[in-house]
Amino acid sequence: MKTTVIIPVFNGEKTLPACLQSLAAQTDRDFRVLIIDDGSTDGSARVIRGFQAARPELALEWIRTENRGAAEARNAGLERVDTEYTAFMDQDDRVDPGYLAAYRRAAEETGAEAVCGGYLRVAPDGGRVLRRVCPGREPWAKFVVTAPWAHLYRTALLKDYGIRFLKTGLGEDIYFTLMAYAHARKAVTVPDTGYRWIDNPSSLSNSRQRRVRQEADPFLLMNRLWEDLPTDGAVTEAEKTYFLIRYGVWYLLFTLRRTEKTRWQAQYDRMTAWLRERIPDFPRHRMISLFGPKGEPMGIRLSVWGFAVLYRLGLARPLLGALARGRS
Repeated sequence: MKTTVIIPVFNGEKTLPACLQSLAAQTDRDFRVLIIDDGSTDGSARVIRGFQAARPELALEWIRTENRGAAEARNAGLERVDTEYTAFMDQDDRVDPGYLAAYRRAAEETGAEAVCGGYLRVAPDGGRVLRRVCPGREPWAKFVVTAPWAHLYRTALLKDYGIRFLKTGLGEDIYFTLMAYAHARKAVTVPDTGYRWIDNPSSLSNSRQRRVRQEADPFLLMNRLWEDLPTDGAVTEAEKTYFLIRYGVWYLLFTLRRTEKTRWQAQYDRMTAWLRERIPDFPRHRMISLFGPKGEPMGIRLSVWGFAVLYRLGLARPLLGALARGRS
């Protein structure tokens, strides 16, 4: 087998059948599926056993663990990978038939240790496309998608550098992806949108992350990236610092509308103080521009640039704080 696809599962009875069916339909047959059952209490076990019996041609291994969260489940899967490549998938999602073939072809043709693609954000019924994200070929484009899925990694890269997921309430997958990029000799993007990220209204990104909450502390991730992320591989110092500014701005804007004003402003003060301490002139970072970095989606580019302009004018805190109307 060339590739292992790791799927962390927790109470995936309803969505796992479609996920596995999409893997069974792959044109590239040289892969195995490793399910890490993270202490499910529903009918996930029945679904998995039934699929193993009905589709024995799909090499599917099932490991049960106690409930420790998706990060630890993925890490448990990484300990068991013995194939040349490693990929990830979430239990809610699906992939097009040519998905694995496209990524492996890119890795073999370019010699890259990390391959990043795009995705379709799809309505819960699996039909209507809500958003299409397809990275370009520019160096920055690999930062557009930092989820563990829509990537293919050479397993040796992950093992040689001990790259694992952080157990945090926010951004454990970002840490993993950026650490892989940073240690890779070569990371490339492919214009592929074969990964279908199914919109789940009850997911973490649609609920807890939208408010300032102690269990979703952005500084756990930012501190680790600042301390751990090397800049002598496929990530430069400018890319590292811009990414941290970009992430801080995203967090403040993402939590804005559902957080009570005084609490949001307190977090704003913490975030801008963190950035000033490490990147003293962060609002004038050379990568912040209406015209760059090339490969950055326009919406994100405008958000970071607009925030920087408001900050330099002393208007970011009062103007944005006025929009914070959520409950604490």
